[in-house]
Amino acid sequence: MTIDWMKKISILCVLIILCLDFTVGANQDHNWVQLNRSTDTILKYVKDYHYEEALQQLENFSDEFLQLERDENDLTMTELQVITATYEDAVKAVKRTSLSHEARVREVYKLRLLTDVFSNHSAPLWQQTEPLFQNELSKMSESVSTESSPQETNITRLIAYYKTVEPAWRVSLSDSQFQRLHSQVVFLKKMSEGTPSKAEWKKHIALLQDSFSEVFEGKNVEEDTDPSLYWFIITVSSAVFSGLTYAGWKKYAGHKARKKYTSNQKSERG
Repeated sequence: MTIDWMKKISILCVLIILCLDFTVGANQDHNWVQLNRSTDTILKYVKDYHYEEALQQLENFSDEFLQLERDENDLTMTELQVITATYEDAVKAVKRTSLSHEARVREVYKLRLLTDVFSNHSAPLWQQTEPLFQNELSKMSESVSTESSPQETNITRLIAYYKTVEPAWRVSLSDSQFQRLHSQVVFLKKMSEGTPSKAEWKKHIALLQDSFSEVFEGKNVEEDTDPSLYWFIITVSSAVFSGLTYAGWKKYAGHKARKKYTSNQKSERG
């Protein structure tokens, strides 16, 4: 066999491999498109109060997803866990008659945004939620400028928006970026339960605005501060608060006991 023929055969083999890879990738994308359409249908059913139809579609989604996982098996353990947990939460929400209609929609919306990540790589649906976050952050910033703290309703809404998009971000963002954002949102909730100063509110809101901007603009800017430090602050703050509460209660109890003892002594003398 001549060298020219060997070169031609090698090139042909490479082209065949490339074509096979392209076919597998295209088939995989097609399967995710189908799953994405299914979650869109499920969401529409739930919005229209057609819960039984939504449950039927959720069962179909489960079968289709299991088939995809058997055929492709390319999901990471984190992705598989997030999809499974989000799917189960959606099923529970649709079945739970005591849950409000809005809460049911929100749980199914999580699944919708999550599956869309795997179908629309370049422009996932969660990118359209940016105005919701920026609007609440702007209102919080305005409140802090005129008052001592942001409005509780704005904090509650922002956290609710975050929880809805959280599964999609868990599989879209890098681990460091997701953990950083997640820690900041958790810390926001902790702040709302305490009495931070006006300067502390301004600083954290500005930090959140920067982090959300980085997410929606597709940036991944690393902070000098280790993201785990936020968890350390939360843990320590909780421990300190508990310790101070216990110490205060002991002091109060001791004071009451001494007062009672003094009162009894006076009674006995009288």
